[in-house]
Formats: sequence, C-alpha cells, structure tokens
Amino acid sequence: MTHILMKLPFDEGVLEPYISKETMQYYHGKHHAGYVNKLNTLECIKKSIQI
Repeated sequence: MTHILMKLPFDEGVLEPYISKETMQYYHGKHHAGYVNKLNTLECIKKSIQI
C-alpha cells in the first residue's frame, strides 16, 4: 500500500494572520511530506523482511 500526500482542502493562505502561508507550505510540503515518505519506506522494508 502506497500512501500519498493529499492536497490541502483549502488555500494555504486562508489561516493568515494566525498561521502564515509560508508556514503552511513548509509544514505541509516538507514536514508532513517527510512523514508520508518515511511511512512508505517503512512499508517497503516491512514487505521485504516478511517470511
């Protein structure tokens, strides 16, 4: 099973002035994407070591 980073259901700038557009882009595009990529990597490793 491959997990994908879904698009946000809202514009990245909609939470301004509380959370900046740049913060949302960084969090979703890099930080959250890192979690998804690591999960996919771990899934591949798990498949390869199963007996």
